[in-house]
Amino acid sequence: MTALSSFSYQQLTAACQAGGASTVTVSTELAAAGGPHSAIAPAHRAGRGASATAREVRLIDGESMATVVIDDNQGQIQRVESAILQGIRDQHPVLGRVPHMQVSYEGGRLVYTDLELPQRIFDGHFLTGSIDGHPATAHPAYQAAREATPENARALVELSPGSLVFGAIDAARGTGQSRFRGVLSGETIGVLVDGAPTDSRAGADTGVCCGRIIRTQVLSFAALRQLRFDCGQAGDEAVRALLAAYALAGLVRSNAELSIRANCDLVETGPTTLKLDARDGEFVELAALSIEQADELLERAMVQAYQEADISWRGQVRHVTGNSAAYAAAQNGGVPAEAPVAHAPRRFRLPHFIESRLTTAS
Repeated sequence: MTALSSFSYQQLTAACQAGGASTVTVSTELAAAGGPHSAIAPAHRAGRGASATAREVRLIDGESMATVVIDDNQGQIQRVESAILQGIRDQHPVLGRVPHMQVSYEGGRLVYTDLELPQRIFDGHFLTGSIDGHPATAHPAYQAAREATPENARALVELSPGSLVFGAIDAARGTGQSRFRGVLSGETIGVLVDGAPTDSRAGADTGVCCGRIIRTQVLSFAALRQLRFDCGQAGDEAVRALLAAYALAGLVRSNAELSIRANCDLVETGPTTLKLDARDGEFVELAALSIEQADELLERAMVQAYQEADISWRGQVRHVTGNSAAYAAAQNGGVPAEAPVAHAPRRFRLPHFIESRLTTAS
């Protein structure tokens, strides 16, 4: 059997050019760590009660089959963000150079970043905070980010690239909102064994038994190609490649840690593979990237983005001092404890990793 080649930088940059690959898909076959007889805890379906699970009929190998969602898109994206943030906090020689924003409370005792807050750079914690003693919304760099559009998203690349890769909407603005769809998506589903209940209201407390577990993740080059950065064709392509490499560096780290939730321990049953769209129904099969290979792609993309677009990632951090009233509102379920905060979004939320701990601790 011929060994698969790895995803090259040339393939990455070609996908960021007009008419390039639409997507690269990352696929992994998984199984319950305890064996085929073991039950695992699936994801809960939001808004359906604590015992409701996300059960759906999917097309598996050409046949309609009953499945259960083990990790939804939101969970997948949060794991990638967490992996990137861990690299930043560890001062990794490559990921440590990624710019980001952070907001602090109680004199710095509590610190949250744009990779943790639900609305990322446009979250209420940033919008109501201050920079150097002045409202954050009045700061030139933050104003530029709020005025960014897909036609010129340079300000976000230099301030919060995660907001472009994972998606962000400036919902506080009634009109003229900055809206950026995420370019990375994914999920893990399990194919239920024969006889398992398919009703989504079935309880998740006892777990489910799956004959097959599939993790699928998609990086959309088609979505990346909708973004421009006011630096010419070659510069735009280089910045897209930078964002794609950034996403892949986080993805391979996330996939290296099969930690989903309690009572949901999984193992790989085969190698992770990449499938690069070659257009017109053709695909190129590639081997999975290692963390080292993904870092090499990202480091090379950083150099190219600097040369072609004058984008320099040096670990810049934009510090915001949080508004204590906004934080109190978040802890109070989104309702201000006293007077409402002027010009603030209607609802403040805690960082998503805290909310998920409160709602899915089991």
